[in-house]
Amino acid sequence: MKRLNNLYYSKRIKELLAELQTAGTTLVVAPMGYGKTLAVQYFLQEQERCGKKVLRQSIYGAGAEAFWQGVCHSWQNTELGAALLQQSLPADANAKTLVLELFRQLLPQEPVYWFIDDLHLLESSEVIDFLFALSKAGFADLHLLLVSRGQIFDGNRLLELGRKVFCLDKHDLALQRDELAEYSSRCGLQLTTQQLDALHEACEGWFSVTYLNFLNYDRYQRFCLDTGSVYEMIANVLLRPLPSEQQRLLLLMGQPEEFTPEQVAYAYGTSCRESVGRLLECNAFIIRLANGRLRCHHMLKQATRHAFGLLPEAEQQMYFRRLGQWYAQHERVRGSVGLAVPRP
Repeated sequence: MKRLNNLYYSKRIKELLAELQTAGTTLVVAPMGYGKTLAVQYFLQEQERCGKKVLRQSIYGAGAEAFWQGVCHSWQNTELGAALLQQSLPADANAKTLVLELFRQLLPQEPVYWFIDDLHLLESSEVIDFLFALSKAGFADLHLLLVSRGQIFDGNRLLELGRKVFCLDKHDLALQRDELAEYSSRCGLQLTTQQLDALHEACEGWFSVTYLNFLNYDRYQRFCLDTGSVYEMIANVLLRPLPSEQQRLLLLMGQPEEFTPEQVAYAYGTSCRESVGRLLECNAFIIRLANGRLRCHHMLKQATRHAFGLLPEAEQQMYFRRLGQWYAQHERVRGSVGLAVPRP
């Protein structure tokens, strides 16, 4: 089957994404597996090709302090970033006024697209209050792109923002019946009308489950239409068919929040450059980040961490020690960008 490096984008979805170019704040809210992050990344890559300034921030924990460190990291090497380092996340009206004034005075005099991903992982009302205040301020050259699995602003705040906010949800991102047919054709699958109807009805346009079904059909000539067992589908389609070495490597890729091929090879302990390369080439659930590192999609991460937890305790500890040794040797333990390794 032909592997597409990015999601399939129909004319309809491309037109929706084009709206992000002028929106002050865009909220992309949908459950896991609907391609929220990849859709925004697709849009941002287009902006970068046009010379626009793009900032990316991922949320890896629930703390407000970690969020503010991420804000300062996003704006580093700018006058605004230097000023924000002297502040903390604003917790009251006066502090918000001060920080908003810094944005007004020090924002670059060019369009800036600031992408903040995985906001559902936050447990801080202060962060949401700050993002709402920033959205309401409506700075002409600042475009906020906020992505979450759950609601970001409540109904009253959405009404207050009015045309300053553009919203995309799972219905916008879901594949429609004709889009499913075109995407399957692009992947080299010759499906009957009945097969397409059954797949669309079962998956309801849920992109990741559709893609897993394509892989399953390519390998076994059948679909798995029980979408309630998505993690089992990942295990059956992406993990179990792999040779033993590649299985272990994929499990290791799912442990850090971000990783590099060199780190995974070091943790595995033997020369495996070709195996790592093959995994990265054929797995659409591994995302390349702007900082050059890689990250497993949440669905793959959950599945690999579950499988990793079934390994013997001594083997788990061995791999964790090697991952930690790699961080120490390369001095790249930076909590603000989510390089922590989970403990079993």
